[in-house]
Amino acid sequence: MGFLVSTAFNVILVNLSHGSASTFLPLRSAPPLSLHNRLIIAMINDRNIHWVRVKLRVNAPLPSLYPSWDRYVEDCAKGWRDGFVFRDIAPLATVDEGTISVVDLGTL
Repeated sequence: MGFLVSTAFNVILVNLSHGSASTFLPLRSAPPLSLHNRLIIAMINDRNIHWVRVKLRVNAPLPSLYPSWDRYVEDCAKGWRDGFVFRDIAPLATVDEGTISVVDLGTL
């Protein structure tokens, strides 16, 4: 699912869930020239029921790049990796169930 979202919407998708974390980069499009124009969307999977958007701190390291990106990326999209630091943060990817709130977007 991560590659589908990142490629379709031309964004960097950070997927956080209990005990794992991965970064998905687009597979088929060239990145914007400026790092500041690369949209990063971070989502957390709450009990496999809800996806909740989370805000990352400025200059926060991104989780490890999903392993199969290197295998499937087209040459024009390889520049997405430039300028980012990827780290294995899976041991730190925990969710405090008490801090998750669900918002009904239909009421906004």
